[in-house]
Amino acid sequence: MPTLQTVVTNGYLNLLRDAHGEASLVPSYFRFGEGGWTNQGGTKVPNTPEAAQEDLDCIDNASAYPTDSRFSYEKDLEAADIDTSDDAKVTIICALDPDEGSDDGSGAAPEYYELGIYNADDVLMFYSTFPKIQKESYQGVEIRIEVTFSGE
Repeated sequence: MPTLQTVVTNGYLNLLRDAHGEASLVPSYFRFGEGGWTNQGGTKVPNTPEAAQEDLDCIDNASAYPTDSRFSYEKDLEAADIDTSDDAKVTIICALDPDEGSDDGSGAAPEYYELGIYNADDVLMFYSTFPKIQKESYQGVEIRIEVTFSGE
């Protein structure tokens, strides 16, 4: 499992602050993306995620990446992917089966460096960057995001 750097986005914090019963505070889907890195001496290094992020970097900042590094793959979350059994913690499981997200549209295996979790209104709730995950068609990928709530 790669080391993740994850932030709660400003968009989600605003939803929490302004929730009036109709706002969707529940994660609905996720996207893996090929952005979220900086070239440092010929090596792709994951960026530090920022709370101001509104979408995957390969979407919001596409011109910063070569055309073959702009792919993203989206998948809906199922009820079983969101564990709320602990009162102070939510675990969100973002999993791709071997046949999902393994072709970047040109026949190549994508190199994922970022993950976004969204609500049903397309608000980016959580944004993560991590070292490269090369998604091949013979392997699945699973990343678990644990969100802990504290009264402090």
